[in-house]
Amino acid sequence: MDWNRIGRWTVLLFGAGLLVCTAGCGETTVVLPEGPAASMEETETFSSAPNGPLTAEGVYTDPQKTFQVTVPSDWHEDTAQSKKDRVVLLSPGGNRSVELKKLEMDANLLAYSQETVQKTYAASFSAFELQSFSTVTANGHKGMLLQFTCQKAGKRYTVLQGVLAGESDYSITYAAIDGDEKFLTMARESIETFRELDPIHDPSALAGRLDGQTYHDTDSRFTVTVPKGWSVEEQQKDQVLFVSADGKSNINVQCTPADKQLLRYKKDYFMDYFRQSLSPSVKITQFSTATVSGEVSRYLVCQYPYAGQTLVSKQYLLNSGDTTYSLTFTSSATSAGKTDFSAVAKRFTVL
Repeated sequence: MDWNRIGRWTVLLFGAGLLVCTAGCGETTVVLPEGPAASMEETETFSSAPNGPLTAEGVYTDPQKTFQVTVPSDWHEDTAQSKKDRVVLLSPGGNRSVELKKLEMDANLLAYSQETVQKTYAASFSAFELQSFSTVTANGHKGMLLQFTCQKAGKRYTVLQGVLAGESDYSITYAAIDGDEKFLTMARESIETFRELDPIHDPSALAGRLDGQTYHDTDSRFTVTVPKGWSVEEQQKDQVLFVSADGKSNINVQCTPADKQLLRYKKDYFMDYFRQSLSPSVKITQFSTATVSGEVSRYLVCQYPYAGQTLVSKQYLLNSGDTTYSLTFTSSATSAGKTDFSAVAKRFTVL
């Protein structure tokens, strides 16, 4: 059995602090309209190419053909503001704008709290006031919907932003100097028209999503519900690492080809391996079996010294179909009791 692949104990401890949004609220600069900024020369330039990048019905398709969204059909592209993975459209009078942006995938997007968003956006916008924070669904894509006001150059702006989860993440941000209820209704209806087209992706980079407290593996191999406040720290195609809100504990899930000998390995086998890979002073304090997702699994608990403290690791190993799943909790001995890892194992489901 290759323990570097499936039986590895996670010995990572992280510094305190929540992750900051990298999609919906990490890069929180949005294009705000200047107000009546469209000159006659600009208007004539755009009128020479009817609808610019839009169809007559106002349907915008990005140049890479990864998504579509319907916007007001008489708006035109601000080519000075548009760039790779972002397009900016302005209303005829220049008082309103929409920014359509393709973002890097953020596994935590659907799990961010209002408090996290409030703190991050308030640090990015002058006189920021969050007026509403809710969920939105557009053609099956879940996301978060924010309505807020902010100030720039003495002007007050009304902003409605939808950040949607697909194979990538996408933000649709409407901003207006004269934002009223009619504007907000139009903006929301536009956001709800979003749809991701058939994206071309790198299969080796597939990753999952944390929706609330439940993580969904992109390959539909498993789901797991983590404690409240936990987030995805990092992930690869066959591995995901979650970290607690205080940064002192983590849970690691790995998927590898099935090891049919898994339940035949004796305690001494694990002890020999841990002495070599972790510490000569490692102690296995529990060695038993348990049922996880309807499968008999190996359950181990060990303690070992690391960087001047004692770490506790708890691990479930199970075979299901042609895959071995390892579910590992690691924490300092003083923090381990804060997490009910058996409850996490009960909410681990192989699909």
